[in-house]
This record gives sequence, C-alpha cells and structure tokens, in this order.
Amino acid sequence: MLLRNRASVKTIVPASIAASILFYVVTGTVSWLFDPGYPKNVAGLFQSLTVGLPAYSATPSWMFFRNSVLSDLIFTGLFILCFHWGRASESVRATAAQPRTI
Repeated sequence: MLLRNRASVKTIVPASIAASILFYVVTGTVSWLFDPGYPKNVAGLFQSLTVGLPAYSATPSWMFFRNSVLSDLIFTGLFILCFHWGRASESVRATAAQPRTI
C-alpha cells in the first residue's frame, strides 16, 4: 500500500528484503516467547533466531531466513518482470488501436 504510487525496482526490492527481515524477527521472537524449549533470556532469543531447538536441528533457523529472502527476491523479480512486460504489451496494444494517418 505504501509503495503503490512509487513502485520501482529501487523501492520494491528493499521493501521485500525489509519484509523478510521483519517476518523472520517477529516469528523467531514469538517462538522464543511461547515455546518452552527456549530459555527466557537473551541467549534463548539468539538461539531462536540462529540455530533453533536441538530437536529440530536438521534445518537451523538462519537457513530458513536465507531461503526466505532468496525466494522473496525471486518472486519480487518475477513480479517486476511481469509488471513491466504487461506495461510494454499495453503500450503496443494502445499504438495498434490508433488509426494510421497517411
């Protein structure tokens, strides 16, 4: 909503990265607050944001964050590409619909 009037690569890509970071920090913090497996101190918060719980050590939470940022950037890139492709085909249709004057 905040970027709809100034949508460009310079604004959408950083917003996508910021949204990924915000999602990761919020979900990691909520997990730390409500999961009894984490100690309720700063070390427990860092554990929830980096390695996660030992019972789920197959994929550390920093890898989830990395994959989340990469997938968000790929989706954002595809979204921007489709947006520009749609604009280009719209301008081609607009010029094709105009009568030719000779």
